[in-house]
Amino acid sequence: MESDDELPEDEEEMLVYVEFEGLAGNDAFNNENLQLDMIGLDTEHPVMQINGRFYEGTYEDAMGTYMFFEKDDNPKVDDVVFDKVPSLKYFAKTRKLLKMQRVFTKPKVEVVGDSEHESCIPNTDTLSQAGVPPNYQKDAMKFWNKIRNDKLEELNTYLEKHKIREEKKSQDTPNSDEDNIVEHKTEENSEKV
Repeated sequence: MESDDELPEDEEEMLVYVEFEGLAGNDAFNNENLQLDMIGLDTEHPVMQINGRFYEGTYEDAMGTYMFFEKDDNPKVDDVVFDKVPSLKYFAKTRKLLKMQRVFTKPKVEVVGDSEHESCIPNTDTLSQAGVPPNYQKDAMKFWNKIRNDKLEELNTYLEKHKIREEKKSQDTPNSDEDNIVEHKTEENSEKV
């Protein structure tokens, strides 16, 4: 099993400072029951869900350097009388910033609507109204079309097989092979009794 220090050569580790718009002073991350899901961190617009709230982000280069500190369990002081004991020590730095903004989602039902009406088939207008970011709309349409075509193909295959079965059923005589097997087993059971 690989440790964190042994990353594969094609993977790169990068420290990023994440800034959430509208979460200043919020202690959502101090909650013991924090639910944090991240999607597409390696894309241009990653999405995070924090306790049921959705955020979409964009990467930027910082106008300086963000420094990270961690708790220092063994602080060292040069002058015990005049120096204040530090509680933190330097951990790392980064120049990469991920700015997250709150986005609102709508249930899928509102996008697709009632499947009985052709006007409810997703298009760029319905995706925009549903809150799908413009840069994801094209991919969403491709995905929806692929799923729709796959389902239609499965349905057509099923209907063809069903039609063939019905034709065979109507053409078969009452004494088909399956009926003979059932009749034969019934005769054997009656002889044993």
